[in-house]
Amino acid sequence: MKKINMSLFVLSLILVSSIFIMGQKQKVKNMPKDKHRIDLNLTDEQEVKIQDIRFTHEEKQIEIKSELDKNRLQIKKLIASGNFSDNQLLNLVDKSGQIQSELEKNRVAMWLDIRNILTDEQKEIWKDRFQKMGRKDKMLPRRDRDQGIRGSRPFERDQNREKQFND
Repeated sequence: MKKINMSLFVLSLILVSSIFIMGQKQKVKNMPKDKHRIDLNLTDEQEVKIQDIRFTHEEKQIEIKSELDKNRLQIKKLIASGNFSDNQLLNLVDKSGQIQSELEKNRVAMWLDIRNILTDEQKEIWKDRFQKMGRKDKMLPRRDRDQGIRGSRPFERDQNREKQFND
């Protein structure tokens, strides 16, 4: 029973992280391609350098994502075998977290590399964009950001959800 619960927990963790990653990709696809160039007023030389930086980091992201996919497959195989220890599964989950951390570090490294080729004025715009990028709640109204999504207490959130579905 304990192994089944652990297995379900790990599978749900993998599912949630996959959905999150797909959502992030969708946000990027919907963004206009020239927005950075227009906002920053880049020179032709800067545009070429930024394109090279992005390609380099994208190649690394592909390698890291491949490693993450392989790790997730190992977790699935381990669970499917039914013959595993708690430590084996927890080690694979830890490794998954480390790989996801590597993805994030690579993304930040790309941001820093691009920042290094910008002028001081452009760096200010770039810094503002980075600060917005880290806020997951930027789409919420200010009132909800301060209190949580639907109130600060779980009971209030549950009541608000019921009201939404009953209305």
